[in-house]
Amino acid sequence: MFAPADPPEPRLVALTPLVSHAPWRLALPAARPGGLLLWVNRGQGRAEIGPVLRGFGPNSVFWIPARTVHAFNFAPGAQGMLLAMPGRFVMPLPAHPIRLQIETLPLQSELAGMFERLRAESGSTETGHKVALRAHAALIAVWLARYADNHGGGERIVAPDARTGALVSRALAEAAAGSAALTVAELAERLEVSEAHLTRVIKSELGHTAHEVLNRAVMSAAARAVADTDLTAREIAERLGFSSPAYFNRAFAAALGEPPGRFRTEARGHLQAGFAGL
Repeated sequence: MFAPADPPEPRLVALTPLVSHAPWRLALPAARPGGLLLWVNRGQGRAEIGPVLRGFGPNSVFWIPARTVHAFNFAPGAQGMLLAMPGRFVMPLPAHPIRLQIETLPLQSELAGMFERLRAESGSTETGHKVALRAHAALIAVWLARYADNHGGGERIVAPDARTGALVSRALAEAAAGSAALTVAELAERLEVSEAHLTRVIKSELGHTAHEVLNRAVMSAAARAVADTDLTAREIAERLGFSSPAYFNRAFAAALGEPPGRFRTEARGHLQAGFAGL
């Protein structure tokens, strides 16, 4: 299914314009090929990471390992940085998602300085800039790993019930990775559980119905296909399993607030052009 691209190098994006002009790129569930670091130095919001829902405030850092389904919704005025890592990039951070609270002003300033040096290198074309880019990204990861070591490992973002959490995580991953829209029955069959059990667990853990979870995954894929490819609405509808382009157009407009054509035009306009592939 259509998903965020694997960046060739560490990719740094300022949070404020992303949240202002293309919030759907974070609000719709996605599983990225590489790890994601999200630093929120101002503002608040809600994170959905696998089967876990978390509110957060300023000076929060999230580490999302590769292929972990996640979504973030922000209140207006959020500031910070998003660092998307290539899938091949090895990070000295845990295999599970964590949240760190950067507690003191000196440490917040130190982390801000590291992100600023990475930002400056991101715009460079000087000799060795790709090597420097990777080095700055790695230093941020090492800094955060050491901070976690000194603060109890950070907050592990895992479900309280390991069995149901694992089932929901697998369901989210299947929904995000599917080549076309799945029915609840098909998803249950893939996971080797009954449809009734899957429906009950998803509702209990996420507060959404299984159908809503599948629909969000399809709309996430549809939004990225419209924004980041040149496929026609008919081609996207066929690949995602819609019965007709007209039905796809109606479903897309209902979920995203505007029809695919207008959505594509805005996604490629100057306010959103820098976010392609996220």
